[in-house]
Amino acid sequence: EKPRTPFVELLSKRGGEARLQSFYTFKAGSHYTNSYWGQQAPIFWMNCRGRVARGALVRFSVTTVPEKREETRRTLIEFMRLAMPQIENALESGRQTAP
Repeated sequence: EKPRTPFVELLSKRGGEARLQSFYTFKAGSHYTNSYWGQQAPIFWMNCRGRVARGALVRFSVTTVPEKREETRRTLIEFMRLAMPQIENALESGRQTAP
């Protein structure tokens, strides 16, 4: 089962055959997006209107090798699915109201 949170998947070289497999999600206010600009635009407009705008980048990453890539991907998806509610709670509990 995929996480409900939208995310971007990135695979980058680490050295040799090793790859860094990463999932990114961007938070703008109370919404998540898989687009950097989809995060930045709402924050910009909230700031223009004098509202407190909060954002976050959440990244999950692990080093993998080609023969384990799909297994690693499934594990990373499962970890993200389980971790996002706790991350969301931590981000929300850290929220402060504007004066």
